[in-house]
Amino acid sequence: MRKITSYYKEILIMTVIFLIEISAIVRANFFYNDDLGRNIEGYTGNAFDSRYIADWTSILVNGNSHITDSSPLTQILSCIFLAIAVVVVAYIFSKGQNLKVMHYVCGTLILSPYFLSNMSYKVDSAFMGLSVCVSVVPFLFRDKKILYYVSSVICLLVMCMTYQASSGIYPMMAIMLALLEWNSKEKELKESLLFLLKSAVTYLLTLGFFALVLMKPIEEGYINTSIFSAGDLIGGIISNYKTYYFTVVADFMKSWNILVFLVMVVLFVSIILDSKRNKVAAAAMFVAMMVIMLLVVFGVYPAFSLPLVLPRSMYGISFFIMICCFAIVSSEGLVANMGKVIIFALAWCFFTFSFTYGNALSQQMKYVDFRTEEVINDLTDLDCFMAPGQKNMIIEGDIGLCPALDNYSYDYVLIRKLVPVYLKAGSDEWNSAYFYRYFNLPDVKRVYEVSDISTFSLVQESAYHRILANDQNEIIVELK
Repeated sequence: MRKITSYYKEILIMTVIFLIEISAIVRANFFYNDDLGRNIEGYTGNAFDSRYIADWTSILVNGNSHITDSSPLTQILSCIFLAIAVVVVAYIFSKGQNLKVMHYVCGTLILSPYFLSNMSYKVDSAFMGLSVCVSVVPFLFRDKKILYYVSSVICLLVMCMTYQASSGIYPMMAIMLALLEWNSKEKELKESLLFLLKSAVTYLLTLGFFALVLMKPIEEGYINTSIFSAGDLIGGIISNYKTYYFTVVADFMKSWNILVFLVMVVLFVSIILDSKRNKVAAAAMFVAMMVIMLLVVFGVYPAFSLPLVLPRSMYGISFFIMICCFAIVSSEGLVANMGKVIIFALAWCFFTFSFTYGNALSQQMKYVDFRTEEVINDLTDLDCFMAPGQKNMIIEGDIGLCPALDNYSYDYVLIRKLVPVYLKAGSDEWNSAYFYRYFNLPDVKRVYEVSDISTFSLVQESAYHRILANDQNEIIVELK
């Protein structure tokens, strides 16, 4: 059995694979949401939601408390962290054997489709990857009781202080390992259940300590960390789970959903065929453990009265699929070999989607630049815009996706979710931050309402927009 410290070549290979997978994202050079503010103001911006280590990581990477665009360094670091996480998982599932091609294939599943959103952040991607990595490290020491629990506490706290969307990874690993070790008779039922119980207690106590001692109240409108009242608890949590899983099914292409379903069927059959236990008991244990895993996939978010249901917070499902595939690859026989074909097909679909997404970002940014330039050119031709004094400006309508992306088939639901539209109405900070803050507009103030619409008159119109103004230095840009 090799030591994990000897796996540096495997980590390098996995890192290179991830770098290839995100190459289109890097090439797009896209400032993704929060990046718009951080790039122009240089703030870290994570301590407000208790991600203290995230801020320290950003400062360390930049070598300065004023954060700048240091991509693709941050994305390279994220790839390294993800590669370490994958190799650790592969090492555990293969019991210290040499990694095979299918281990690398399985590893790619964690990045796509949801974590692509996280990897798009020029600043945040590094600590997002770190949160995944630290969530699996404790399982290297699971046979060394004290070290396992100490490392679990430390790593879980690091996860909480980097990116809490990884909070489902630790319990999923514990459950899958307990299932496989019981199924192969490496451990008796009592040992497996005791391992799960102690892991669960460690997990809950650590997250409880973070919530009660270290966590700050979350900014209103971002995510509501309040728990449902006693009367609404069960119904509210069930409703949240429905929302999460309906969203996953809707986000995934039909072919992806079919392949994931086939992976689960193959895993079910493999567990039963490989089991050294009673086959009925093995089937029952599999179903029970899968249900519990599906309940912890999204970590603690389903317990919140207003959870974060966005791609960047839902990559726990990608980790779930990945470890299910690792469990198949660790088995042998005809069914497992058939499963490897399905896994390869799924991994290929996710792999190619990464390039589609990265190129979509590039196409969309070109369209945003074009539409922004059209508006600014027409504004600078207006006397009311060039006159001295503050101009209150409001944007109405939106440019939507560029024609190429808008013509994608319905199957590309995630493209529409993942690709931001940076010129549109609304109070969301990033809806038009690029327009207002990146072109040094003279004496322009962003507003969300005007005094009296009847006082406005049309001063400019083109194929793409209408511009209205009044005598109070108020301007409305209506996008077509």
